[in-house]
Amino acid sequence: ITPDMVLGAPRPGKSVVYCLDTQFSERSIRLADKCTTLIHETTFGPDAIDMARERKHSTMEDAARVAKEAGAQTLIATHFSTRYDGRQIAQIGDDAREVFEPITIARDLLEVEI
Repeated sequence: ITPDMVLGAPRPGKSVVYCLDTQFSERSIRLADKCTTLIHETTFGPDAIDMARERKHSTMEDAARVAKEAGAQTLIATHFSTRYDGRQIAQIGDDAREVFEPITIARDLLEVEI
């Protein structure tokens, strides 16, 4: 018995990369290289860049840059500071889409097909 007798045609795999509690870094870009889905924390908006750096967190634009530079297919933004309400998060997401698309804004019980 040989593999071609029992296996289907080759098909590309899929990958999910999860970056949480981290700031923008080249290591994140390497980790997410050509991934199917990048799930990345986006704790702070553009109004709190200094706080993000100080606390070692990312902004949504940081996550969008990682996704773009890594060649990710899609970005799921998550882990938002409670300082932002849903409307503000949506606006921050719209701004980040100027850097990378598509971006999905995570929410409780979100289901995503990979």
